[in-house]
Amino acid sequence: MKTNRLAQTAALLLMAGAATTALALPIAAANVSVDGNLTDWGVTIANNNLSNIQPKTVGSGSSSPACTVPAPQPGTAPWACEDTDDNAGTSGLVGPQHGGQNYDVEFLGAARGTGLNSNTLFVGIANGLRPDNGFSLYAPGDLWIRVNGVQYVVEMGGGIGGTTTTSQSLGALGAYYVLDSNGYTIGVRQSDGTSAGSGTIPTMNASQTVGSIWNVSQGTTFQTAWAIAPTEFRANAGETPIGQASAVYATLNVTPAGQNQHAMIEASIDMTLFGSGNLTIDELRWDPACFNDVLSVTGTMSVPEPSSLALLGLGWMAFAGLRRRSRRLPIA
Repeated sequence: MKTNRLAQTAALLLMAGAATTALALPIAAANVSVDGNLTDWGVTIANNNLSNIQPKTVGSGSSSPACTVPAPQPGTAPWACEDTDDNAGTSGLVGPQHGGQNYDVEFLGAARGTGLNSNTLFVGIANGLRPDNGFSLYAPGDLWIRVNGVQYVVEMGGGIGGTTTTSQSLGALGAYYVLDSNGYTIGVRQSDGTSAGSGTIPTMNASQTVGSIWNVSQGTTFQTAWAIAPTEFRANAGETPIGQASAVYATLNVTPAGQNQHAMIEASIDMTLFGSGNLTIDELRWDPACFNDVLSVTGTMSVPEPSSLALLGLGWMAFAGLRRRSRRLPIA
């Protein structure tokens, strides 16, 4: 991002917040696997603006309202998407609903699980922020979620920029990036103490690994001068996460050549970590650390009380026991 674009980008970010946030309708149920493949979301990823999440091409430097992909069930919260000029590279404006594929956030989906996974929130992300983009360009943000007014964050990792890491699974090293005044990454530290680059690189909590979920009050947040919301989180020393999500990146090294302008991220989150009853996801948001692009969605989920979950588990155990006993009956 160039400094002479800051004012324009700030205005566009405000537009993006209004355009990409859905009404807080019930989160749709879907059968999703956390494997970095978005086909179970109904999303097809293809290079050169051929993904099915894009209704039209948006030229570099122009703005357009973000599109929405209808969720599986009518009347439920839509998913936010916005795919732009895949070939824009890093030149020109790379703000919300614009080109700059290396920073382009293209799809953000939220779905609740089905059956015994009905308390699980699944998150799907498609973007152009790939690990092979080079050290100065690779700066992913973390996944932010605000539930009933309380802010949480999921560490999404990313590793040392410029590597060819193909995936970031649960428990991989977390990463905190240092950016210069133009939004370029100049330094990075991982949760094992490994660091690279320049600038003041703060230490990270060793527990801040990929998929770790934190209450924002447990650490500090980072946002650029032009951002309207924080993009990165660094847990304080001595703090522990409130739980774990499962997360996976799929980069160009593990996708077909026709998808190699993109990276896919998926995660699943146990919503009982945030309470029970009617939980309102005020905001679910993901963006690069430089906040060049952003998508967000909202929705509601009804989560049973813990006692109800225990009774449900006992019911399944009793049912399983009856099935086992029935197999032992002698054949007449």
